[in-house]
Amino acid sequence: MNPLVSIIVPIFNSERTLNRCIKSILNQTFCNWELLLIDDGSTDKSCEICEKYAAIDQRIKIFHKKNGGVSSARNYGLHNSHGEWLTFIDTDDYVQDSFLEILIEKADSADLVVSGAYYINDKISFFPPERLVEIGDDLPFMDEQLCSIYLMTCWAKLFKRGFIINEGIYFDSSLRIGEDTDFVLRYLKCIKAIKFVPILGYYYNDEEGYKLFKYALSANGFNIHLSMILGSLNQLKEKYNYSFPKFDYLLNDYYSRLFFIHLMTIRNYHDFYSEHINYIGGKIKYMPDSFKKNILFFFFIYFPPIAYLLFFLYRRKLCLHKFRFL
Repeated sequence: MNPLVSIIVPIFNSERTLNRCIKSILNQTFCNWELLLIDDGSTDKSCEICEKYAAIDQRIKIFHKKNGGVSSARNYGLHNSHGEWLTFIDTDDYVQDSFLEILIEKADSADLVVSGAYYINDKISFFPPERLVEIGDDLPFMDEQLCSIYLMTCWAKLFKRGFIINEGIYFDSSLRIGEDTDFVLRYLKCIKAIKFVPILGYYYNDEEGYKLFKYALSANGFNIHLSMILGSLNQLKEKYNYSFPKFDYLLNDYYSRLFFIHLMTIRNYHDFYSEHINYIGGKIKYMPDSFKKNILFFFFIYFPPIAYLLFFLYRRKLCLHKFRFL
């Protein structure tokens, strides 16, 4: 008999937090699950930790693959899952003991069940409203919810496996960041009803400030990432004939920040000018979040030598804090 829930955990050199993650799954008050541990080419003791737990619980399955990134690891888990429902948990995160039990009980006739989340480092809670909603019945509400961290990520949720497999909804391995948002948007296009459950079921290890620097995007990366994710959003727009203005703005603002951070790291004019050329040739345009940045990008587009000097001065002003690593 197949389990009701498949839990997919992508693993890469996670020995520091893996025990906490797996223990939180073993402590679930709901027991009808399978745990798929996808080792994505780890070189530390992660595999030993996985083997230890698999030896004591037959619901735990270990899969080994060459390193290909978190998206390929999640996709590998999808192909090997058997549950009616799917959930994703990252190794540096963990879940509340009753996470699965409550979401299963509250699923009703929904195609997606969404829990709240707690940011461990920042000690911030994000609660969704308690509501069962058909997406097309309240599009402004859905626009607001898409801007919330608990909906635009792949974790803190239960997905219907049938929709994913039948519609071929998999993670795009070419995306360095935002692959989970892209996945959720394509999933939303295929379903009708969402159940929001106001519990702190998922505990997220937030390092967003660090990630902004880690995932800074070049002009080409900015164009590719935002084009693809906006493409998935556009499919949702077309289906419901609604612009989702708040979420559209959020996506443009977030990826513009990642592009701006990349430009701030460039230390020679040759590379800076190359970014100017690549940006001019792209389809996606930067959205400034301040008057100063608007001025910077005016010169970046039309007078790159002046822009390079202005970026240098701007970086120098900020380096005492955010850019001290440069």
